[in-house]
Amino acid sequence: MADNAIGLHVYAITQYRMRNSQSIPLSASGEGRLLKEFIPKFIRKFSTAEYEDGSRARFWHLNSVSSNSDTTDGVIRYGSSGFESTIVDSKSLKENYARKVTDVEVIPLYFRLWIPQSGQYGLVALQTFGQRSCVGRFCRGFENGYRSVNDGYRVAFAPVVPAKLASYRDGEVKKISFFKHDHTSDSSENAVLPAGNLVDYQVTIQAKPKGNLGFLGGLREKFAARSGDSDIQYGDTNFDKATAEILIGKKRRRVTLFGVSRETGKFDLTDQVERGANGMPKIDSMRAETTSIFEDIVAS
Repeated sequence: MADNAIGLHVYAITQYRMRNSQSIPLSASGEGRLLKEFIPKFIRKFSTAEYEDGSRARFWHLNSVSSNSDTTDGVIRYGSSGFESTIVDSKSLKENYARKVTDVEVIPLYFRLWIPQSGQYGLVALQTFGQRSCVGRFCRGFENGYRSVNDGYRVAFAPVVPAKLASYRDGEVKKISFFKHDHTSDSSENAVLPAGNLVDYQVTIQAKPKGNLGFLGGLREKFAARSGDSDIQYGDTNFDKATAEILIGKKRRRVTLFGVSRETGKFDLTDQVERGANGMPKIDSMRAETTSIFEDIVAS
């Protein structure tokens, strides 16, 4: 994924009894209320910075949080320290700042929690920026915090995979892209580079304006049957990752079909959200896109 690409991981949150691993439906009373009542406690706990020491220390906390009856969203301020670097002006190449080992480079990452009054699950969405992500730390903090205040209970996060959603499974595929990192070029297939060069290799197939390449659910099953979930074979090449651009109603969405586990099922919002002058997505734009995705999931 490009250094400034914007992704969105979505998970279903379910609460369970520890003693028999039985799931607990959400409700406004009894043990079903525990998950909803935990949200403000989680926000309070992580409104101050969590700092993980180590060779490359990490820093994160929640900021700009807003809540209504079922939804809480805001920004995760996330960064790391542990190395020096020099920041220069991209045009003049003049040095603007010498970053110290103890400096923390902090970026904002959008998050959204939706916990309804009833049903079997809630939803959480966590933004990524290029390869930067606070998904693991957010989920671990949530799980550990929930157990610490609700003895005998736990929560689990299950990734929402677009190809398994009814509203996405039947979506028309307009474009498929295959990616392979560190591909060894072959002069017989690549006349531009000498044989043996390492390149990042991409192949894209696009339907005609009124056509399609099939439907998302069937396409994913076809590749899974041929290649399994670890890689995807197209032609004579095994690719590391594949994305599909699908039509949902009148809106196009790009989703990851296959890839490393942390990317499988990710929604790619790079071309959907509006960015601010700082190059980061505007929170209102992230909120609108995430709301739309949540509505698609609930409708399925």
